[in-house]
Amino acid sequence: MQWWSNTTSIPDKWWHIPRVQQIWNEKITGSTQCSYIEYVNGKYFAENKAVTLLSPGCGTGHKELAIAKLFPDWKITGLDLSPQRIDTANKDASDQGLKNITFKAGDIYRESFQNERFDIVLFDSSLHHFRGFDTLFTQISTLLKPAGVIVINEYVGPDRFQWTKVQLSTANRLLRDIPLHYRRRWHSRFVKKRIYRPGTLRITLSDPSEACCSSQILPSLHKHFRTKEEINLGGNLMQLILNGIAHNFIGNDSDATIILDNLLKEEEFFLKSNSSDFVFGVYGKNKH
Repeated sequence: MQWWSNTTSIPDKWWHIPRVQQIWNEKITGSTQCSYIEYVNGKYFAENKAVTLLSPGCGTGHKELAIAKLFPDWKITGLDLSPQRIDTANKDASDQGLKNITFKAGDIYRESFQNERFDIVLFDSSLHHFRGFDTLFTQISTLLKPAGVIVINEYVGPDRFQWTKVQLSTANRLLRDIPLHYRRRWHSRFVKKRIYRPGTLRITLSDPSEACCSSQILPSLHKHFRTKEEINLGGNLMQLILNGIAHNFIGNDSDATIILDNLLKEEEFFLKSNSSDFVFGVYGKNKH
C-alpha cells in the first residue's frame, strides 16, 4: 500500500474539535454557523448558481461530498493520485445519490480536463502536500475561468513541521498545565507528556509529500495570483498541543471547554508576534 492509499482517520486532531471549527468559521465568515464555502458562494458567486469546482488532492472526498450536498446545482470534480481513495469517494457519492460530483484518479500537473474551466479550484488541507508551485500554479491559472478563484484552507507553516524553538517551548508549557486525564491518547492509557519536533527522515519515510514545501505556499500564491483576502487561522500552538489528544475535547465536558478556551486565548496572544501556520485565502487571476 502506498502512503497516499490510507482511507481511514481517527478524531484526534485539533481540527476535529467542533469549537475549533466554530472559531475558524467566525474568523472567516463572521458567524460560527457559516462555513467558509457558504461564505465564498455568497460573496463571489451569488449570481452564479451553476458553479464549477475542482478539488486537487481530494483524498476520499468527504469535504467535497459535503459541498455537493450543500450546493446541488454545482458541478464538482475531485482529483487524487490514489485509485483506492477515489474508489472510496465514488462509492460514497453513489451511496448518497449525488449526481453533481465526479471523482477521478489523476495528476493535476498532467491533467488537461479537455478544455474544461472552473470557477473555483479548492485546496483544503491538500496544498501542503504539493511541490513545484511555479508549475502547479501556472497549470491552475489555465484551469480557472477569467473570474475564477483559488480557495485555500491550508497549513502554510514550517516545512516538515520543523517547529520554532519558541513554538515548542510555549506549547510544552501549556501542555503541562492540562490535567493528565485530558492528555490521554486515543484508545490508550498513555498520556501525552511532551511535544517534540518531528524527525524529517521519519516524516519523509511515512509520507514524502507531508509539508514538503509548505513555507513556499504563500510566497508562490502571491507571485502568481492576486490576493482577494487572507485570514490567519492560527494552529501554531493548538496543532502541537492537541495532536493525539483532541478527542478529549470533542464532547460537552465543561472543564474541557474551559481548557480549550484558554488555549485559544494563548494562541491569539502568540499570533501577535508570530506568523500563522494555518491560513484561509481567496486568490484571483493576475490581470496582464
